Amino acid sequence: MKRGLSGCLLFLFFFHPGFASADTRTVEIPLTLEFPLVRSMVIDKIYTSPGDRLLLEDPEWCAMIELWDPQVFSVQPSLGIRSKIRFQSGFRIGSTCFNIVNWTGETSFIQVLLRPTPEPLNSL
Repeated sequence: MKRGLSGCLLFLFFFHPGFASADTRTVEIPLTLEFPLVRSMVIDKIYTSPGDRLLLEDPEWCAMIELWDPQVFSVQPSLGIRSKIRFQSGFRIGSTCFNIVNWTGETSFIQVLLRPTPEPLNSL
């Protein structure tokens, strides 16, 4: 008896028209991010090499890009990341790399925060 009642209640819960015709709406929530928190998230997820560095290497092409010391800043309405960078590139002869370019500087990336355009609400 209990099993039949449970099955009936589950059926009504999932297939009742009142539950199936739920109205969805887009809600905007203001969000404030602390830059030290964002910086720690960037380091945790991107700058994962020892010494909080991002290291990209291609030994076959004798190329290396290294980023370190990320700084997070605001560029309304976007988010910027400034980082120190080292770039090396060259050519290979046998097992030896000959570096032609060895450059150190600073780079900035601007992340544009995109908001999806809301769909118009259908009037009932």
